[in-house]
Amino acid sequence: MWGDSSKQNATGGEIAVCLCKRLMRRNPGRPSLRYSTARREYLMFCPSCGIRTYPASNKHSVIAEWNGMNRQGDPYIAELWEEKFYHQQNAPTALPTEPATCVTTDTR
Repeated sequence: MWGDSSKQNATGGEIAVCLCKRLMRRNPGRPSLRYSTARREYLMFCPSCGIRTYPASNKHSVIAEWNGMNRQGDPYIAELWEEKFYHQQNAPTALPTEPATCVTTDTR
């Protein structure tokens, strides 16, 4: 037998619920695991509050980071979660890849 479908797997019942449920009184759904084929990276995020993990090439490391940053009952983890959430909310969505160059069009 190749697999037992009656057991919970890592993408089902073992994923931690986002801390926005307790800290922000939101009603989050299941976190989303996404894969970018262009960058070859995995990413998990909460569809309710938008907090996300760091991108990584290994799916298991992204799931482990999600479970670690959303551990219930630890005040230090809750404090780190809030810092990460507010940092991500205030961060730019895209960083420039090259330094900007100034082009003058003065034709005197």
